[in-house]
Amino acid sequence: METLELLTNVSEKEFASQICENLSEEFGVDVKALLLTPGISAKERIKLTTTHLMEAIILKAEYENVEGFDSTALKGMNLADFVADAIEIEPNISYSEKDAIALSNLQGQKLKDYLFTLTKRFENMAKAKTPGQLVAEMAGGALMSIGIPMGIQVVKSLIAKEALKVAMLNGVKAVGMKTAIVAVVLVLAGLLYYLLVENPKKILGMVVNNTDDDFVVNNYASENGDLRMIHGQMVNFMEDSNGGIEAPKLQLKERLNYGEGNEDNMVFAGIYFADRNVGFRGAEGIAVFTSKSNPNFKFAHVFAVPYTNDNRSNIKIINGDPGNLDNLFRNLYDQNKQRVDYNDQGYRLTSTVNDPRGGVVGCIAYIGKI
Repeated sequence: METLELLTNVSEKEFASQICENLSEEFGVDVKALLLTPGISAKERIKLTTTHLMEAIILKAEYENVEGFDSTALKGMNLADFVADAIEIEPNISYSEKDAIALSNLQGQKLKDYLFTLTKRFENMAKAKTPGQLVAEMAGGALMSIGIPMGIQVVKSLIAKEALKVAMLNGVKAVGMKTAIVAVVLVLAGLLYYLLVENPKKILGMVVNNTDDDFVVNNYASENGDLRMIHGQMVNFMEDSNGGIEAPKLQLKERLNYGEGNEDNMVFAGIYFADRNVGFRGAEGIAVFTSKSNPNFKFAHVFAVPYTNDNRSNIKIINGDPGNLDNLFRNLYDQNKQRVDYNDQGYRLTSTVNDPRGGVVGCIAYIGKI
């Protein structure tokens, strides 16, 4: 995967602050101030930032007659309604199968560097003036699409034997620049918040799904759902529409194959961000992903940035009822793994935190058909 040359001697906050300043200069929105708005929750800060930044980008693009930002893209909605509707998802992003496998192999500083690089790429995407510029930044970050609807359109072009970048360009044009940039900003705001906010125990995670199953985390926003925060809070959690605004929501889209064994088949990933609450606790939790087509096929992903113990992560296939999630969390947590990489039931499973110590943690989990 291609990476940008970035300053590695700056803190996460300094890096994010520079991107916020760049965006503020470009679009006239004080992104940093919005992300640090007092008196509201982290999730509300991200939504507030996303709303203001989206509106500024769209209005500037329409004023400058940027290609693809015409008013027909609103489909009869006013701008405020269009943005309000759009921010209710946390889009999947997609990679080629070869790059998805490369992600599963990242460890240590390389894992953390990739997350920095991805944030910078999304800044550049947000400032794209043409579909071609957007595609160039996506390709530079090893991304094939942002959001499931765009991904479906890209694969349609690949099936029709178009070259990859042509297919990506067709995907952007099919959903429209306005919709594409909305997806970009949704991801970017979450990444910036993770890097910017000074919280000593926080984790940015990515779950990569190289299987033929769509996955959901049932009732993830409910206390009795399949996402359980043992300590801390889930600030952002992946959720995309499966092909359109009216389509059912899911957490992870199945891979999209356009050629048997083709290394450029499309693999989707979802992003989450968790941090600690006030007090002497970290950010620790478990998510159980259930196949939409086979409810007995599940996998559990554990992520933990404890206040005193080692950071850790784990992943495990579950057949049938996962039982008590607190007990399942404890079983996987107590193994004290910073990286697991093994095969089970015809799947490769990996999960990695970039460092056993430290409070600003990156994590990549992967499940892939062998």
